[in-house]
Amino acid sequence: MNPFSSSLAAKLTEHFPLLEDQSEGDYMTLVLPNPNKADIGGLVIQTSEDNELWIRIFPGHSAYLADSEDNLISIINGVLNDEIFWVIGWKNEEWFETSLVYATEDIEAAPDVMHYVFSWSGEKDVTITT
Repeated sequence: MNPFSSSLAAKLTEHFPLLEDQSEGDYMTLVLPNPNKADIGGLVIQTSEDNELWIRIFPGHSAYLADSEDNLISIINGVLNDEIFWVIGWKNEEWFETSLVYATEDIEAAPDVMHYVFSWSGEKDVTITT
């Protein structure tokens, strides 16, 4: 792993010891499967060639770019505590958007868009149609 990825992996596994290191080559890939078997599936945290910090869940079209290491840690904590929810929007069976929200009321309605909301516990998962 490159130095940036290696340093970040050490920091994240210190904060979240259940993260599994699945890194190959120069970039970091850490995975945290969901123990509840919820539809979110789990978290995947990755670095990229230009040292970007990406986090996603198992369903497709879910990648989200974190602003910083602190932002990434905040996102992980929020998701694990069911305080941040993953939203994937589809319009006419095509991916429309991916966002993170604190409450379903924060989802901006768009005509003909179906939003799938994923929570870590699975207990707060909903589908919102507009």
